[in-house]
Amino acid sequence: MKIVLVLFLFFCSSAFGQTPAKDPHWQLLWQDNFTTFDFNKWVKAENCDFGGKEWLFTADNVYTYYGKLRFNLLEEDAECNGPPTTYVCGGCVLSDHEYTSGWVNSTEGYKMEYGYIESRILFPYGNGLWPAFWLWSCDSRYEEIDIVELFPGKLETDNNIYIGQRHDQYINTSHLHYGVTSGSSWDTIHLNYIYPINNYNDWHTYACEWSPNKIIIYVDGIVVNNIQNPQIGDPKYIILGVGLLPESYIIPPYNGLPATKLVDYVRVYTLDSDCSNAIWTCNYDFSNHDYKVKRVISIGGSGCSN
Repeated sequence: MKIVLVLFLFFCSSAFGQTPAKDPHWQLLWQDNFTTFDFNKWVKAENCDFGGKEWLFTADNVYTYYGKLRFNLLEEDAECNGPPTTYVCGGCVLSDHEYTSGWVNSTEGYKMEYGYIESRILFPYGNGLWPAFWLWSCDSRYEEIDIVELFPGKLETDNNIYIGQRHDQYINTSHLHYGVTSGSSWDTIHLNYIYPINNYNDWHTYACEWSPNKIIIYVDGIVVNNIQNPQIGDPKYIILGVGLLPESYIIPPYNGLPATKLVDYVRVYTLDSDCSNAIWTCNYDFSNHDYKVKRVISIGGSGCSN
C-alpha cells in the first residue's frame, strides 16, 4: 500500500506563540548583556524632552552598572543647552525642566522588523512613574508597538480617559498605534493586563513576537496578548526609557523619586526559516532535521515504496 504523508510544518508568515526557550526555530540575531555601553547598538538621548515633557532626557542618566543598563529619574532643574543627540527623541520644546531622566534607542543598524524581542527589566515603583519598553518607526506613519508600559497609581478607561488611582496594583499595559499620517489622529488598540504591585519588586521578562500576521505580547514567557497584526510593518527603533505621567493624570503627586530602572539584557531573534523550497522525498530522517522552518515536507508519493 502506498502512503502519502504531507507535513505542512509552518509557513514563513505563521506566528508560533512559542518563546525561543521552548522553540528551536528561533535563531538569536543579536543581544546585549550590557557589560559595557555599546555605541554601535544604542544612542543616548541628550537635550530632548520628547515633545515638551516636564523632564529632560540626558546622557548622564544612562550608563552600565555591574552588568546592567541603568536609567535614573531625578528631581532636579535642568535646561536644554544644545542640539539633540538623536532625532528619534526629537529636540527640546521647553527650555526649563523640573526633572531629568534617561532614554536609549537602537541605532539604524539595529532597528527591528519582524521577529522576537525580549528584555529582562526591573522597573521602579512610585506614583506617576512611567517606564516603558517599545518599538517605534519615527517616520510619517509613526507606527508603534508598546511592549510594556507601567502606570502605577492610576486607572485607564476604555476611551483612554484617566479617572483615578489604585495603590494596590500596577497598570501594566501594551498598546498598538498605527495608520498615522501627518495631521491625523492615531488608530490605537489598547491591550491592558494587570498584576499585583508586589510582583514588580522582582525582575521580569517582557517580550514581543511580531510577524506580518500576529503581534503576541509575553510576560515571563506567558502570552498575555495575541492579536492580528493591523498591518504594522517596516523597521522599528527599539526604545527603553523612563519618564513621568502628566501631573493632571495622577493623585496624589509624584513619589518614589529618585527612581532607577535596570535592564539585564535585550535579545532579538529571527525565524530560522527555509521557505524558498519544498522538500519532496520518499523518506525523511527527522532525527537530522536542521530545526529550520520548512515551507512543506512531502513524504511518499509516486515511485516510493514506503
